[in-house]
Amino acid sequence: MPTKDRFFLESKLFKEITLNYDNSKILFVGVHKYSSWYATIFNNFTSNTFFTIDTEFDYSKNKYGTSFHSVGDFLTHNFNRRFDIIIFNGIFSYGINEVNLQKKAILKIHKLLSNDSSYFIFGYRDHIDLKEEVNNLIKNKFRKVTFKNIESDLIVNSDNNHKFSFWRLN
Repeated sequence: MPTKDRFFLESKLFKEITLNYDNSKILFVGVHKYSSWYATIFNNFTSNTFFTIDTEFDYSKNKYGTSFHSVGDFLTHNFNRRFDIIIFNGIFSYGINEVNLQKKAILKIHKLLSNDSSYFIFGYRDHIDLKEEVNNLIKNKFRKVTFKNIESDLIVNSDNNHKFSFWRLN
């Protein structure tokens, strides 16, 4: 049984994306074996294209292999496209820990979004204390919005109090 934050991501958020977006390029940062099947939802059953990147997990070793997956560091990877939706879930304090690297990640997300109607979906554990300079950078580069009928700063009640916030380019 998935955690409540994974259940929300898989049953509510992905449902909204598949029902409301066509021909979108979606980047999911931080994929692992328990979420490797996510790409099949989008690439096989919708007109959207689901790209993934992870520093450790290699799809080629998994039955859900995809040519849209990169093994590498999100911060240094050279993407050759822009995205309509970037899902950045569970990365801060679980891979990108230092404030300077968190700021670099926010700037990279800003650069990779295709236009001002693109979404940055930010998922993180509520106990993570985002430093003021990281929060200020996010608020400077993006504006907080709802995602369809889902309010921003939604805390999914689970053992880890996972929080989702939704942003668009300023």
